[in-house]
Amino acid sequence: MRNLITFLTLFLAGCSIDKAENTEQPLAKINVVKAKSVEFTKSLRLYGTFKARDDVAVASSLQGMQILSVEVEAGENVKVGQILAYLENVGARSELEQNKANLKRLEAELTAQEATLKEALSTFERYKILQKNSALSKQDYEAQEAKVATTRANIKSAKAQIDQTKAAIENSAHQLNKTELKAPVSGLITKKSAVAGALVNSDALFNIAKDSILELEVEADTNEITLLKPNQKALINLTNSQLTFDGKIRLIYPELDPATRLGKVRVKLTSKQNATLGSYASAVINLPARSLKFALPLSAVSFETNGTKRVSVLDENNKVYKKEIKTGEEQRGLVEITNGINADDVVVFRASAFIDEGDTVEPNLIEFKE
Repeated sequence: MRNLITFLTLFLAGCSIDKAENTEQPLAKINVVKAKSVEFTKSLRLYGTFKARDDVAVASSLQGMQILSVEVEAGENVKVGQILAYLENVGARSELEQNKANLKRLEAELTAQEATLKEALSTFERYKILQKNSALSKQDYEAQEAKVATTRANIKSAKAQIDQTKAAIENSAHQLNKTELKAPVSGLITKKSAVAGALVNSDALFNIAKDSILELEVEADTNEITLLKPNQKALINLTNSQLTFDGKIRLIYPELDPATRLGKVRVKLTSKQNATLGSYASAVINLPARSLKFALPLSAVSFETNGTKRVSVLDENNKVYKKEIKTGEEQRGLVEITNGINADDVVVFRASAFIDEGDTVEPNLIEFKE
């Protein structure tokens, strides 16, 4: 009987040990990663409107003259020298005709004076011979000599008047030509202020986008503008449209607006597109890539209420402990680690995993996508 009790006691104890061994929990299998070097790219989206690359204002110096007719409208393309408007020309035309008549009269007078001089010189040569032979009085000789000098002076004066009249004709023709207001460059009429019947003042009557070239003028703040350089590529997107086309930074204005502290940047189009003057668009500009020493998935970082950031790291025995880190820029689901991580640290992939500090886990090392 005693042997039976002993046997039963040992048997039950063995069963208890087997049961305890069978109920021991397996280690949690956790995905882990290692921090690695990655490149972060950055882009800026800037907003603005399309403007003429070179805006040419067309005005007239004939202030006070009436506009007779306007030959073009805003939105039309014009060629250099094309007439944009006609101005009142009666006075200029009358002045030109009068000067031409004066020139004709003066040229006739010059011809007559030259004939008179020829005759006076011939007579004077005969008088010289007669005077040598004492056959002519001194008074007659001096009178003929004076006539020659006077005729020469008249010819000189006539030539001077002719030169002045020719200059007046040239000026009158120029004034008459200005009554035909012509395009100084080829391009797109972006604004028309000229109205038939109105009087010309100092304001521009037309504005022309030289060679019909438009470009996007965007605004950037102080920090953004320091990141920009000429020739950086841009992708332009018209507001409320799916249209996109390529561009490139042409010009960065050297000064900021003192009121807004914004600077202006001109983006030229590198592909032919039908952009509209004044339409709104954005330009996405890709900045140079930045190499980061360490980056981790954002999922690995625990952001605590006091602003502290931590990750769960495994020691050599796969035991979890918390490590405080410093972070920088975030992009594409990754975060830059600026302090607190070493290259050989094994980090739990998801900070929200149901593990506590001090737990031992079975790590599964995975590669995270950049």
